[in-house]
Amino acid sequence: METRCTHCGATTLVELEGEDTPAQSMQCVACGETFVPVRGGLLENRWVLNRSNGEQLQFDSLLTLQAMVRSGQVSPDDEISRTGQAWTKLKDIVELAPLFQEQESDQTFAPRDIPEVGRDAAFKAPLGFAQPTAAPKAKSGHNVLVFLGALILGAAAVFAVHHYQQEHNLQLQKAKIFVDDARRQLMQDTEHHIQSSIEAFRRSVEVAPDYAPAHAWLALSLMARADALLFDAWLGEQEIQWDPGNVGIDEERQKRLRSEATSRLEESFLTATRAAGLAADSVEANFVLADYYQRQEKVHDFRRHVTRIKIVEPNHLSRHYFEALSTARPLEARLISWEELLINGPSQNRMRLKMVRFLLENKDYARALQEVDVVLSKAPAHRFAARLRGHVVKLKALEAEQAAQAKGLEKNSEAVDEPAPTAESATTAQVSAPEEKKNRRARKRLSPLQALLRKASKSLDAGEPTKAMAFYREALVIKSDNIDALAGLGFCYLEQGSLPAAYSAFELVLRQAKDFSEAHRGLGKLWRKRGNKEKALKHFKHYLKVLPMGSHAASVRTAIMELEAQP
Repeated sequence: METRCTHCGATTLVELEGEDTPAQSMQCVACGETFVPVRGGLLENRWVLNRSNGEQLQFDSLLTLQAMVRSGQVSPDDEISRTGQAWTKLKDIVELAPLFQEQESDQTFAPRDIPEVGRDAAFKAPLGFAQPTAAPKAKSGHNVLVFLGALILGAAAVFAVHHYQQEHNLQLQKAKIFVDDARRQLMQDTEHHIQSSIEAFRRSVEVAPDYAPAHAWLALSLMARADALLFDAWLGEQEIQWDPGNVGIDEERQKRLRSEATSRLEESFLTATRAAGLAADSVEANFVLADYYQRQEKVHDFRRHVTRIKIVEPNHLSRHYFEALSTARPLEARLISWEELLINGPSQNRMRLKMVRFLLENKDYARALQEVDVVLSKAPAHRFAARLRGHVVKLKALEAEQAAQAKGLEKNSEAVDEPAPTAESATTAQVSAPEEKKNRRARKRLSPLQALLRKASKSLDAGEPTKAMAFYREALVIKSDNIDALAGLGFCYLEQGSLPAAYSAFELVLRQAKDFSEAHRGLGKLWRKRGNKEKALKHFKHYLKVLPMGSHAASVRTAIMELEAQP
């Protein structure tokens, strides 16, 4: 067992020998204390610590005192004794001095009370001094590294998010450019432009997969392509009667067209569903879905999407479109819906051709021919319109031939002898011959264009719009952009009741000359027929503003007074 000094607890001891010294006497090298060690190295009495504040503590092991010095619970001026008589200050003990020096260098000394739990634990510790432990190293360097790492990670995350947003915005901008360009092509309604718009919309979808308008307009273009294929198949069926020689080939072609149209409709449905998933209020997507369900005769789903369109955009063209397609409505009501549709969207050639098909089914060949001519005036290279015009002309000629045959049979059944010419009628003819020659000389002074415009105007005033229309068309052959002929053609359409064709003619005039008085007068009459008081007054007043003393100023003023008198 290790032997320690009974006074200071040091282990550096010297054994004393001599006649006057007790046996096994030991002397402490540190403090010079002479004592006889007891068995086991244990002290006979407990240590007493007298603190500077008057408190006394007792403990069995000096290891407890060493722990109290490290924790700052005692001060260097506190005294310790084993017998309660000889007191020694802690700073004078050699083994404790280094511990107090460490506290002074750290400047962390602060005497505090010994906690009860710690004191009990210290009393149970064995007697002895432990070697001084090294002070804990500062963790500031590690904290700095952690901070720098977190800062770098945060900066990287911010940069990644910012980079993603920039890339996403760039993709959206590219997609918008593609969509705008493709929309302009789709409005042309020709086969080439529809196919080009489909490719452009697909590129926009590839660039920005989550851009809802790209999906919606792609669905619209696919639906337009399907309509074109179905129209081509229908027109082929109608043309077989004029050339029945290749019936088998034509039927195979129509079957292929209808199959491709079905595929395009299914693709447009899936694309519109994707667009509605990205933007539930997309009018274009809901229009395509409503059209698809209307073809499939799924009334509940059709009404659901039509209701969505009415909520988002109450004045959307789909209202007139689906009313015009409804076979449950009377023919007159459907015709009015077609007119409303084309007046509000005059640039839609595809819708106008659908109206032509409706007119042909009801054998209104004259009106159908007028609408086809409107399409050709806007798109001269429209393949379907050119084919359809030839078909309508043949139908009209066939109808005229049948009417002539019926009339001839009627005349043969009611034949009447014609009276022979008298001498008086011959004299009248001779007298009128010089006047006719004089009129011919006067007419020769006019240019061919002016002569046609004059004939057309006279025919229109005489209540013969069909005859006037023929003169105006001849005038347009001479000069295709003549605004007098175009406006006159609009009045012919107006007299015949073809309001969409009249609207297109007047609008074409105003694009060339926005203040042309006759075009404003014609639009005033058109909107008055449609019951739109505000627009009718607007155009009538514009006519008086441009031409207050015109030939029709009095009738225009009368119309204004009648409109203003209405509630």
